Amino acid sequence: MAEKIGYPQSILNDTALEESFKHVNFQPDQYFENVLENIRSIALANSEKLRDPVDKSKWSTTPVVVNAFYSSTKNQIRRQFDKDGNLKQWWDDDVIERFKDMAQCIVHQYGNYTIEDVGVNLNGVQTQGENIADNGGLLEAYRAYEKWEDSQDKEPPRLPGITHLSNKHLFFLNFAQIWCGSMRPEAAINRLRTGLHSPGRFRYPVYSWVERVQRSVKQLAQGYNGVAMIADGEIRTHDLWVRSPPR
Repeated sequence: MAEKIGYPQSILNDTALEESFKHVNFQPDQYFENVLENIRSIALANSEKLRDPVDKSKWSTTPVVVNAFYSSTKNQIRRQFDKDGNLKQWWDDDVIERFKDMAQCIVHQYGNYTIEDVGVNLNGVQTQGENIADNGGLLEAYRAYEKWEDSQDKEPPRLPGITHLSNKHLFFLNFAQIWCGSMRPEAAINRLRTGLHSPGRFRYPVYSWVERVQRSVKQLAQGYNGVAMIADGEIRTHDLWVRSPPR
């Protein structure tokens, strides 16, 4: 796995920095022309790389983007590629089959969610990868929080005005809030047809608490206690990333 964390070292190299902008010629009073100039400079820089060996130290995003993701085009984190980014099957066949079976649960679950405004279901296959990432990321973050909380001598103080909510409640509530939003029906249909991410309201297991449907992560029910149990029906759990395979 090739990790890229923080920023590329090249930005501290003045010579490399100057080289990367050698084709750029901006004018302070020509905004539209500057956009075209930027596109032109990128095209020229890419053409110069033609037939050169791939520089695996290069980043595919910029340091100003606050995000975490894998780059499938550069094979930096993926089950079908080894630690050096080379195409290789490094999982056992039975592990691959088990992964596919469990991933299908995610496909089925999200494929049954409906945007009622347009009467169309999500595409569980198209959004599978990002849904797995959302569920797995939230679960690991919650496990990390629980580990930190267990290391404390006493329970952390609750926030004034909402003391009826524990810190575990707030963990999930905070995660849910970042996905609050609305879309026009036309935008919703376009998202369903082309998007690799589920629409915002479906991108967190707390969605189940809001919409009264079944859950994705069992820790949610434990963290939200009775609040998370307002929905009828059993809680569905799809913890795809297990610590170790069953014996």
